[in-house]
Amino acid sequence: MPDRLLNPIWDYEQLNSKTEDIFFSHSDHLGSANWITDGKGKPIQYIHYAPYGELIENQHDPNGYNERYKFTGKERDWETGYYAFGARYLWSLAGSWLSVDPLADKYPGISPYAYAAWNPIKYVDPDGRDIYTFDSDGNFTGNVIKQDGDHIGRIYLSNDKYMDFSFNDQSYADRICELYSDKYFSLAGQNNPDLSPITHVSIISNDQINNTLPLKDFKYLGVVDFVGGVSGGLVGALAYACGGIGSLSYAFSESRGGKLDFVNNGLIQSTANALFLPTDGKNLSYDSFDFGNYLWGQSMRRMGIGYGLSVFGAHADCLIHTGKLDSKADQRAIRNGYMFNTRR
Repeated sequence: MPDRLLNPIWDYEQLNSKTEDIFFSHSDHLGSANWITDGKGKPIQYIHYAPYGELIENQHDPNGYNERYKFTGKERDWETGYYAFGARYLWSLAGSWLSVDPLADKYPGISPYAYAAWNPIKYVDPDGRDIYTFDSDGNFTGNVIKQDGDHIGRIYLSNDKYMDFSFNDQSYADRICELYSDKYFSLAGQNNPDLSPITHVSIISNDQINNTLPLKDFKYLGVVDFVGGVSGGLVGALAYACGGIGSLSYAFSESRGGKLDFVNNGLIQSTANALFLPTDGKNLSYDSFDFGNYLWGQSMRRMGIGYGLSVFGAHADCLIHTGKLDSKADQRAIRNGYMFNTRR
């Protein structure tokens, strides 16, 4: 159950009096306040909702406390009846958002105005710009701190220390979950990895990256490229300048389904449903596909293949197999992986 199940609320309107009243919000599986009790456990308000948050019952003393944070724990504007979700407002009477989902291109099969994929009984739509918290073991706590701006993650390293990190793609936030992980499979209609739930974050050391890369192959390729460059005349020299015939051939043959296809590699495969947070000083996390791009970029650097040629190759490969260029998030992951020097 959400940790908002028993949530104390201070009535600051009573601060001018000699006593402070404490109220407790008792929530359902969606985090919606159903019962409000006072500090002695006496029920003082009962709230019942239609599926999209419209009030069916709101029983309370007209002159007493009236809970502001109602449907899914969001504040209801008393003038308009809209719920404030941070980035957008929900019109509960119509069951839709008042503005387009900024990540609508990630879910082309769902209306950009749809709240919770039209299934508000089961799902919660985390449409703010929020802080998603993870414990010291990297597991998602279920706690989300509301704020303005971009979604970020926060991992608690100890009781009083934490580290904030960003998402390479803001759509990750829609997949971070604890109770509703099946949402992302049902939305896709199949086990689509792009919609798979994210339940924890893994901090990745330089040693883990080095142990994942096929470094022995890279050393062998370095010898092959050097010999080919020396013995190949002008053509060999030009090929060596671009990265070497052996390295280019290796990158072409191993990037899909081979040793450079890191999504199916042990490090990523053994840490399913994770965000990967390399210790490169950027505090930027990646899902499994984007971290695979990160490792691929690092591999291109290790093999001596130029950055420009690596970018071109990634775009060309994506164009051939999907009919479109690499996304900005894919290219950012490749660039960061390429630029990070993990050599000891």
